[in-house]
Amino acid sequence: SPPPVVVRMIRLQTLPGRPPIRFPVAPQPDVVRAVQKDDWYIQAIRKEIQDIAGSVLGPRVSVRLRRELNLMSDALYYGLTTLWGLQTLGEEYCDLLQVYRGEGTLVTLVRRCLLSVLHIGLPYARERATDIITWWIQSNSALLRWMIPRIESMVDVVQRIHLALFYMTGTFYHVAKRLTNVGLVYCRKPSGGRPRYNILGALIFLQLGISAFLWLRQNTISRQRLCVDGVDVDMDPSSLSPPALPARDESDPSFGTSG
Repeated sequence: SPPPVVVRMIRLQTLPGRPPIRFPVAPQPDVVRAVQKDDWYIQAIRKEIQDIAGSVLGPRVSVRLRRELNLMSDALYYGLTTLWGLQTLGEEYCDLLQVYRGEGTLVTLVRRCLLSVLHIGLPYARERATDIITWWIQSNSALLRWMIPRIESMVDVVQRIHLALFYMTGTFYHVAKRLTNVGLVYCRKPSGGRPRYNILGALIFLQLGISAFLWLRQNTISRQRLCVDGVDVDMDPSSLSPPALPARDESDPSFGTSG
């Protein structure tokens, strides 16, 4: 006989004075499917707003305001769903419900506002920061040219660790949900045999470990060469930075966010 399926449950207090109801934690495949569905609708809204802005303001202005128009599209989508206490279209499609994991209750208005702001603001803040960093790099400051690649590398490592933790634990696909401790529960009867993505999380951690080892090895070799030769050899900041990780596609729903 097949082994019993272990389903993680969350006790959700739906109404005051009523006993809590046990809901299963949302399975990883459904969380990923909901995120992909949300991303599809957001991209559709962005395209419509870009077309409207192009016809009203002209193509040049709409291209220059692309980030602000995308910010407006995200605010419209999450403002009409999460902020109002409603399911997003992806969550509705997969029968998922947002809950506050700390107390096992529905998400309050304050926490929904914070979650919406993080969902909307984190990708925009990262894009704006990239523009500022690019402008700084063009300056003659050697310190900035040394620091900025390392800061970008640290941000990328943190994002990969966050994604690996989702693959290992099945919670918090978006950074915004991790910061606000908002999880997802499954509103259907749990079924067995659902796939898990633990192996993907292990591979990400393995990749990060190999990258850290190669960076330490390269840094050690460079220091040894300096000690032996007694001269400034190969001190280009990029030569001491960690090996570059494979670039991620910005269409990935977890890129720069939340969620």
